[in-house]
Amino acid sequence: MTRTGVLVFPATASRHACRCASTPVLGLEHVANRPIAQHALEEMIEAGVDEVVVAGPADVLIDVRAALSHRTGSRLKVDYAISADRSELVATLQAAAPLVGAAPCVVHLGDGLLDEPLADHIAAMQKESLDLLLLGECPSAGGFGGLKPLRRGHEGRGATDSTREPGIAVFGPGAFRDACRATAGDPRATGLRGLARHLSAQGAHVEVSSSDGWRRYRGSPQDLLEVNRIALDRLPSSLRRVAPDDNRIEGRVHIDPTASVTTSVIVGPVVVGKGAEVANAYIGPYTSVGAHARIEGVEIDRSIILPGARVMHVGGRVVSSLVGRGAHVFRDFSLPRAMRLFVGEGDEVALC
Repeated sequence: MTRTGVLVFPATASRHACRCASTPVLGLEHVANRPIAQHALEEMIEAGVDEVVVAGPADVLIDVRAALSHRTGSRLKVDYAISADRSELVATLQAAAPLVGAAPCVVHLGDGLLDEPLADHIAAMQKESLDLLLLGECPSAGGFGGLKPLRRGHEGRGATDSTREPGIAVFGPGAFRDACRATAGDPRATGLRGLARHLSAQGAHVEVSSSDGWRRYRGSPQDLLEVNRIALDRLPSSLRRVAPDDNRIEGRVHIDPTASVTTSVIVGPVVVGKGAEVANAYIGPYTSVGAHARIEGVEIDRSIILPGARVMHVGGRVVSSLVGRGAHVFRDFSLPRAMRLFVGEGDEVALC
């Protein structure tokens, strides 16, 4: 049976004033050197999705379509569903409903990733004969309108903040269509929880699996580093490794053929992007080095260096950090010795 994926970018969740990136669509920020949305798309494909509907406002979908055009696996059928400019999640999903029809489907927010095999959750759902399974930062059963968790022992493991939404919903045949119809015209129905409540009220079998593995990028560097960790954990074990005599490469490391690495130690999982330069450096686990970035005389781990950035001879290890596109971080050796900072409005600088 064909399973459809709905990759959704609601306006209220997609456009923020983001300090660390120029892109206005959070799902298009790079982790492991590719947009989050590309990783989410691959997550659905690995779970058995045959075709995908990408849903969101027109201005958002212009950027998303351009980003997804570079995806691997071009045989996947992709359609686009345009919602109103200020549509919230439910209205965005309702725009996708005609393209999904009665097919079973997986709804996946475009700005987050799951740190567990989605296919395992789908198998569990089918075993339990569910109409809808919610995954992500769900509140406990008592705070979710009586909907019960799928697995015993998951009570209380999810976030207790009832304002947080699940990130993934797996619908059985016809359930997505029925949920969208049930919420039509109801302004109180917001988010995946709103769909779940309406579907449950109609007698459908709806359950919640609070997942510790769901991470969503809401605009903070800490969120992005967590999503980057999940993406890097998915790097295949068989990757191209370049290890000339003056380098040491360990673990799952992907170095673009056009990148230059000299006299350095790299311990994966790590990706080094197109045209990047790494010299006399240590790059530790869970680090992404973007295209045309330059790393020299630095120790870095658990960090994201976005395209075009330069980090050079800073005099200490860079840990759990995000360096923006085109930024330049360096140690100034001029006299008199002093700390010189150029900090923009709302930016955060931690001095250790």
